[in-house]
Amino acid sequence: WDYAVAPNSYTATNLLVNNGMDYTNLSRTWLPYAQDVTHNLIVIASYEIVPTKFKAGLRLNLSTGKPYTDLIVSKDTNTGALSLKNSDEILAARYPTQFTLDLRLDYTWHLPKQVDLSVYLDIWNIQFAFGHTNVSSYQYRSSGLTEDMVGRPAPRTPVVGLPILPLLGVNLSF
Repeated sequence: WDYAVAPNSYTATNLLVNNGMDYTNLSRTWLPYAQDVTHNLIVIASYEIVPTKFKAGLRLNLSTGKPYTDLIVSKDTNTGALSLKNSDEILAARYPTQFTLDLRLDYTWHLPKQVDLSVYLDIWNIQFAFGHTNVSSYQYRSSGLTEDMVGRPAPRTPVVGLPILPLLGVNLSF
């Protein structure tokens, strides 16, 4: 949680104005921190297939989604036009739970004079191979809005995170 100005105060357009202080009411309001990940579980496992030479490892990360401010459909009272605006419930919605699975294969050559040369392959986001995608944000649609949508969350399409990403690396230790 982080300090912020109350949504109904005179500085509601910028929550960071006056360091979160509402000088009208001489009070502060607590809001969720924009990068808050309340729960984060990381499990790492490694297995030496050939002792001191060839290793395989996995990293599993399960974490709650970050908070965000949803866009809602609103109607202009003067023109009657439908548009999207930020919800008054600032940072009240959360992205879905994030799940990532990474794999590492590592081969080491033991060279003379206590020098080790390792080559490794990291494959990030293997969960995509099994059909699991992580939502990193939403893309809102402002076309096709109807009167019955007013006051409700806007139609949206999830934007997913990175695809499967292979990385090749070299490590020299002496």
